[in-house]
Amino acid sequence: MRTLKDHLAVIAQNQSRVWITKLELQCTINSTKSKATGFSPLELLIGKLGSVPAVERMCVLSNPIDRDTIRAYAVIRMTEQSSKNKERFDSKCAKLKLLQPGDFVVYKDAQRSSNKLDPKYLGPYQIVKTLDNDRYELRSLSPGQKKNRNISRITYSWLVPQQYAE
Repeated sequence: MRTLKDHLAVIAQNQSRVWITKLELQCTINSTKSKATGFSPLELLIGKLGSVPAVERMCVLSNPIDRDTIRAYAVIRMTEQSSKNKERFDSKCAKLKLLQPGDFVVYKDAQRSSNKLDPKYLGPYQIVKTLDNDRYELRSLSPGQKKNRNISRITYSWLVPQQYAE
């Protein structure tokens, strides 16, 4: 991939509008094996091993391969790669903490004004009721805020502060 990026950088700097100068890069992209499938686009599309033009001049290419076989294998590889990606993604996600009625929370204000000194979070709120799909009905503990609201994506919960412990 690094070679492709370097090649793209050279082409981008060269302001030539001649399309033939881009063919070598296109050939390189089409003959580079994908990590997900294990095959190059040329192998999957036409059943032939692709090669960079310089390599093609030095050696004789092998016979065409069975496209149906490599496509079936590519589907298996893509499924395996997809499950690995999902495992990696899920391992980095924060574990959802289920909140109960009576817990105190604040949440991030998505519609903040542009003033950088405005508070980033609204609250405090007390959870009145747990709703479906990680949503909560909240009761405001601060004057000047709506009394009840339904909200998802609670940002932070904390222990009961002394001023609200009554």
